[in-house]
Amino acid sequence: MMNLELLPNEILLDIFNYFYGIDLLHAFYDLNYRFNNLLYKQYRSYYFVFNSISKRTFDTICQGHLPFISDQVIALTLDNRENSPEQINLFLTYIPSFNLFTNVRSLTFESINSSEKLMEIIHQCHQLCNLTSLKFFSCILQGERTNQLIVDKIWALPKLTHCVFNIYGRIQDQFCIPQKASSSITYLTILTPNTIILNQLNELFQYTPCLKHFSAMIECYSNKNYIPATFLTLTQLKITIIGDYQVQQMNLFFQSFLNLRYLDINIWSILFDGHRWEYMIHNYLPNLQIFKLRMTGTLAEDRNIEEQIDELIDSFRSSFWIDEHRWFVRCFTEDGRKVYLYTLSNTFNYHEYTMSDSNLFKSTDPHDNEQRLCNSINNIYKETYFDQITSSHLRLPNIKYLKIRLPIICDQFWAIIPSLNQLKSLKIYSYVGVFQNQLQALFDLAPNLHSVTICEYQPSSSYMSIFKSKCTSLRNLYLLDSTQDCNHYFDEDECVALTRSSLSIQCKVLSISVTNRENIIYLIENMYNLHLLIVKCKDDKYFKTSPAMENNDELIQWLKDRLPSTCSIARDYDDSWVIRIWF
Repeated sequence: MMNLELLPNEILLDIFNYFYGIDLLHAFYDLNYRFNNLLYKQYRSYYFVFNSISKRTFDTICQGHLPFISDQVIALTLDNRENSPEQINLFLTYIPSFNLFTNVRSLTFESINSSEKLMEIIHQCHQLCNLTSLKFFSCILQGERTNQLIVDKIWALPKLTHCVFNIYGRIQDQFCIPQKASSSITYLTILTPNTIILNQLNELFQYTPCLKHFSAMIECYSNKNYIPATFLTLTQLKITIIGDYQVQQMNLFFQSFLNLRYLDINIWSILFDGHRWEYMIHNYLPNLQIFKLRMTGTLAEDRNIEEQIDELIDSFRSSFWIDEHRWFVRCFTEDGRKVYLYTLSNTFNYHEYTMSDSNLFKSTDPHDNEQRLCNSINNIYKETYFDQITSSHLRLPNIKYLKIRLPIICDQFWAIIPSLNQLKSLKIYSYVGVFQNQLQALFDLAPNLHSVTICEYQPSSSYMSIFKSKCTSLRNLYLLDSTQDCNHYFDEDECVALTRSSLSIQCKVLSISVTNRENIIYLIENMYNLHLLIVKCKDDKYFKTSPAMENNDELIQWLKDRLPSTCSIARDYDDSWVIRIWF
């Protein structure tokens, strides 16, 4: 094996580029003086992604390393989600200003729920002369006025080229059109639930005149006053269109994008046939090279279903589709008259295809078939999905997320799912102890399973049989379902059993309901790899009636008195009976 120390510095610095900052420092810091010098003095491309890590690691990086390498950081991702609660606030106590990151090019934030904090961060972004990418995900705010100020502040960033916007209010979810122009933004993604009304597009593009790539959900309503403008800079468009719209309106819409090369479009409730699409592309999108289409609609009740499907699919068989562009589509029905039509480049989820002998499947690709469709299904989101299957010859070999109800009553389940090698997350409903063998069988098929959620509608002592199961790859165990009023509260003996089970050995994240607060301390002290505990406590007397009451939180204070001061302890933003302890 080659000794790394024999490699020249230039090669080592190239190797460093393959590591995120946390892993890089963990692997090479303090090996010797030479590596420390490379890391602190010469390497200048740190990329830190602070999600799903322990607070201990977070503290070490922020307090022990960042002050010495802040001008060598080019990208930062900070995340307030459940796996690292209050992370952004903590970061700003360690590093009081983003101004220290003089060479940072990319900043990403998730789950900021304070307008003031968001405005503070964006204000500091104006001091970062190299910032070109700014992304916000799942930031829920209150007040339409605040959202407008935030948009205008972002559009005023002088060098910003890439922007992902997912900031919205609990009531207001329409995107606020900027009132200041950006001469630099070229890539803009507006994520749902933010939407844009079709008539606002012209104004948005006027204030973003250099835009090349755009992604959003567009509300398109019948409006005879819609006048298209021409946006010659736009080359890539990814949109979902909802609302009450007509063919003529779609013709006007596509006239705006003469230089479009890439179109990814999702249309709900209306089916345009291949002749209509061919006409629009041929006349209005002459430079289009990549076309991804997804349409969902309902077939007419007064006509034969198969005749309508044949008519629709045949409209995509012309030389324009097959020979000139080689854009193939597949079409299939579900629940009688519901129909889906996709280009073959798109992916599918469970709800788009229930395996049934009554479904119709058609494709313009002679090599396409139902099994290829099933090969592309990665996620099963409905626990009763397998109860509905009537087709026994198809397989689902590439499931990554599975929601299922026990007992498994589908006789063909184990044949339909021959392997769960790619399964990462499993959610079990209606678990009772007599089905422990089925649970273990699922674990045995899933060597890469990281996350397990178990929900029981009527919790009982049989819940304890979960801990007899073995799953060495398990990292996240969720036994608390905040969406259910009824949760099993684990007592002292059950908590002891959990800490002694194989499921707890590598567990990093645990959610659970416990009978009393002492159980919380016991779990933290006896689950040695745990770094996040999400807990609901039966003897919690918390009742938020005023800000003063919130500051006098008896259980939070009790936990702070008994746990190390380095622990971050906070109530959940959406469910105040849930406490998150990050350590």
